[in-house]
Amino acid sequence: MRNKIFVLVSIIILFTGCSGLAEISRIYHVKTYVDEFENYEEFQQRHNRNPAGLIKGLIRMDALNLRIRKYSDGTKIYTLIVYVEQSDWFFIQQTSFEVKADDKIFEFPFLARTSNVLSASVLQEWAYYRIDIESINEIMEAERVVGKLYGDGGFVVIEYRPAVFERWKGFLEKYDK
Repeated sequence: MRNKIFVLVSIIILFTGCSGLAEISRIYHVKTYVDEFENYEEFQQRHNRNPAGLIKGLIRMDALNLRIRKYSDGTKIYTLIVYVEQSDWFFIQQTSFEVKADDKIFEFPFLARTSNVLSASVLQEWAYYRIDIESINEIMEAERVVGKLYGDGGFVVIEYRPAVFERWKGFLEKYDK
């Protein structure tokens, strides 16, 4: 009898534990940084992903993060961060990132890129683009948002889900004061 109860409790923990992990994976994290030399405070979203980890072919381009840099003189700089993960290098190009929000096309200028090798089969790349608050607001209000990112061998297009932009709103309400 004790074994049956143990097995039943283990099964319940397993299933509730898994659903709890699924919920946790849907939230984003915020990285904060203060630069005492250039006098700014920075807030950066991390892991703001499409629900269910949507993957386009063999490339994962599902995170669309915001970064806010606030200078002591009141100046704010907004950055859009695109994330790519796959088993081979995408080599993000130093061109603009295109976003189509409903019928309007935005082109955000390239700022920088970084990369990381997690393992022999997992490579990560990030690209940073300048964005303004007006464009952020227009994108958040759109019914359909599609991004187009250029790499060495072509481009990838992905549709971002409303949950990504709902998290943008919460992030801006908390950190863009």
